[in-house]
Amino acid sequence: MKFKIINYLILIYLILFLSINNCQSRIPSYLEECYEKEFIQGPQLPMNLMVLIDIIRKAEKSCETTMDLRLFSSSLLHRFKFDGIEKHSDIKFDNGILPFSGTGYQRMKNSIIHDLVPGNYKNFPDKNLTIYERCALHRAISNTILDTENPENDKFCMERPTEKISETLMSKNMRKCPLEQGVILTPYGTLSPGAIISAIAAALQPQKVAVKLLLDQSNEFALNQDDVDIIFPDNKMIGDKSMWLKSILSSSLEIDNTWAATIAGDLAEMAIYQGPLHSTKMMLGGTGFWNNTMRPQVFYLLGKDGTFDATRSELIGDIDGFIIAKNLQYWKTQYSNLRLSQILDLYYSTKGSVFHSDVRACTRGRAFWFVALRTVLEEQVFAFAQVLAYRRSIAHMTNQVLKNLVTQVVDKFTDYTNNHLFPELFCINEKNHPRVEVLVAFDGAWSVEYTSDFIAVLLEDLDVSVFGSKIGLINGENGRWLLNVTNSPAIVHTAFYNLSSNSWPSKINLSAIFNQVDNYFTDKWIKTNQQLNSFGNLGQVILILAPTIKMTTQEKQLAVSTMSNLRKNHPDINIMYYTTEENSKNLDGLLLDERDYLIFTSRIDEIVRFLLTIPRSIRPGKCSQYPYRETVNQMEEYVQPYETIIYRLDQMWKINTKEIALNFSVVGYGTIEVCTWNQKRYDGRQEKLYCREVSGHSETTFIETFKCHDKINCTAIHYQVRGMSSTKKCTEIECRTPEHIRYLMRLENYLCSGMSNISPKFFMFVILIFFIIK
Repeated sequence: MKFKIINYLILIYLILFLSINNCQSRIPSYLEECYEKEFIQGPQLPMNLMVLIDIIRKAEKSCETTMDLRLFSSSLLHRFKFDGIEKHSDIKFDNGILPFSGTGYQRMKNSIIHDLVPGNYKNFPDKNLTIYERCALHRAISNTILDTENPENDKFCMERPTEKISETLMSKNMRKCPLEQGVILTPYGTLSPGAIISAIAAALQPQKVAVKLLLDQSNEFALNQDDVDIIFPDNKMIGDKSMWLKSILSSSLEIDNTWAATIAGDLAEMAIYQGPLHSTKMMLGGTGFWNNTMRPQVFYLLGKDGTFDATRSELIGDIDGFIIAKNLQYWKTQYSNLRLSQILDLYYSTKGSVFHSDVRACTRGRAFWFVALRTVLEEQVFAFAQVLAYRRSIAHMTNQVLKNLVTQVVDKFTDYTNNHLFPELFCINEKNHPRVEVLVAFDGAWSVEYTSDFIAVLLEDLDVSVFGSKIGLINGENGRWLLNVTNSPAIVHTAFYNLSSNSWPSKINLSAIFNQVDNYFTDKWIKTNQQLNSFGNLGQVILILAPTIKMTTQEKQLAVSTMSNLRKNHPDINIMYYTTEENSKNLDGLLLDERDYLIFTSRIDEIVRFLLTIPRSIRPGKCSQYPYRETVNQMEEYVQPYETIIYRLDQMWKINTKEIALNFSVVGYGTIEVCTWNQKRYDGRQEKLYCREVSGHSETTFIETFKCHDKINCTAIHYQVRGMSSTKKCTEIECRTPEHIRYLMRLENYLCSGMSNISPKFFMFVILIFFIIK
């Protein structure tokens, strides 16, 4: 009877224990969509900085007036960061069953950080994000080490370099082909952005918590003492938990949540999980390689021995996050509306922060030790290690042993960063990006994989974003849209994933492409002029990828005819042909002037070089019979210091007109210089060049009068805006950085030739006066 009672109690305990464990390791319901079989086995968005910032900007746009950086970063952290998710190969997908759970060792550190950085996942504005974007956010910031499911069939596993396996490790720790998740590729290395977001959220809610106050948190590995006595006599158990408890209760240390969210947390994992096994042979800085640097999706770790605490990616993320966190409070005093996307965009640029130019990724070696003290680092690692050991430890250690291990860990970290990580850094030259609207049509000669890689590089080089270029995809065979024009790289990648074999082109049809583009820009300019009351657009480009182009005489004649009609309606359009040298002769007769450009090299840089020469387009709409129009078309623009933006009004829009007046005004964000000149299409000489500075809240108007009856004798008008200095007051969502200078362009007059200079209102006024006098 006694044994039956004991067995019954054991069964009850196991049920309770497993249910508690399941509650804490179970994937949250709002993340389950990312682990459904159809999604997990399908294509994923690239894990790079460009896509991450794009997704964050979309979320920021939807809450620009309701959430500040503190609320945004903390809710993002709690909504998407869930570390330590593992796949259980012995469990199959089934209705209501997902073979994933948060049982990886990273889960415990993540849980502690969530306790130290308050936030509510429900507050994050994710309604406008697609499932691809939501799951990309989760995958980018959630750290875990996974095993490749079929390493024997994975070429990256088979071709990976071989490493010597440490003799001190058990074979059960060996991994055939480990993968690291929660990392992205940036211009300055692969890193863990989850640490950066955690650091920002912590810095905006700074707190120091005594280690003993963290003991009342739920613990998936904690055992109730009464239950333990029933299952196994208390005097025969290893007293790890009680010994750690005594150690912590006597501790006077406090955990700083910024340190915990970054370096201290990862180094503490190393001390607790590796220390008892390897002592002085502990290792850090595990690194690897991407499956594809153009569309990085899978990061393969080098090393099979299982020691993947404090990987290189995690340490870089920790260091960058700590640097940003320590400077964030000052930045906020200078610019209260700072956004997460701005911080990431600036820190990983050549320029760096607008407030501290030395705070940037390429100078992290100098910036880190300026804000991080060795003594504080060691103290914080020890404090976090105490809590981590209490919650999940593989062995008990005395305080002195733990301190010795922590000292060794910090020594290894210092040596690794100073002698290996930081010396490898260098600042790359700032790259100029064209700002154009490019419509890409392709003939399908390249494979889907190669075409996707080509477009991925193009997205980077054109800076496709809300502040950069736009792109659309056209089926080169029939001229139908494969993707409507967008400024989101995430949407472009998603469109490629959803292309079916039926929509993939097999040849090129130039006339179909030109007709589609003609219709598109006709509708766009009508909307711009009439509905939006604007008059400007990005530079307009058609990029035709046709390495195997071949045309009959009839097809070429039709192409020339439709291109001529396109240019008649839209003279600003530039056409680029990307083909092979042997097939370039098939384009004879289509290259008519400098707006047509042929590339037959394999270098994509040639495309960017040409696009950098294309100015933005100005199209005033219909000319007016009277001066001082009742409806004034205008547009709002931004320029940063030392940046130059050129606008061009084609000579076609001067025919049968006699005057155009364009006003430039600034609103206290800084000083700009505005220049104007006339220039013929085939002549590079600038005629009537003159410039003016505009600053404060002032304005200036450029009035051009002319007689223009045909395109041959007309010249195009160019306007150039150059940023001179900034007050760093740019706060609206349209500001890429605080130092951007906002200016307005207003079309005050666009007068038809041969028309009266008397406005209708003035004419009615004269008639009224006449009758009064009479």
